[in-house]
Amino acid sequence: MCGGDGQGYFVNHYLLSKLFVTESTGLLDIKAYIPEDKWNELLKRKNWTEEYLLGRYDMVLHLVTAANGAEKFYTKSNNAARTETPAEARALDDKLIKSWQNHKRHAIIDNSSDFQGKLDRATTAVIAMLDSQDSK
Repeated sequence: MCGGDGQGYFVNHYLLSKLFVTESTGLLDIKAYIPEDKWNELLKRKNWTEEYLLGRYDMVLHLVTAANGAEKFYTKSNNAARTETPAEARALDDKLIKSWQNHKRHAIIDNSSDFQGKLDRATTAVIAMLDSQDSK
């Protein structure tokens, strides 16, 4: 929940009143991890297009790596799965953003504030997307 002002209750209630599924990764993330020729081979083998894959998601919410703008919080000591150096993490993050750049609702949440501010901006982006769905 956010703060003591009831905002968290509103956000939780609002989101729970919708069918809301989150995933930590999407199919287009694969594109950032493999060579382009292998990506194209995968698309062909599965009879997919990038447009088809983009259409499977109502929104893409990208939380920029701490290695870009919040470097003091980017550490391998608090995440056993983290193997990239900060430079490698920034390069991978750029590839992930590029993989999703053609999605019609691609929100990029940077590290221009503290972590709570980042969460608040992410929540605002999700609510705006849900509101836009309601107006259809």
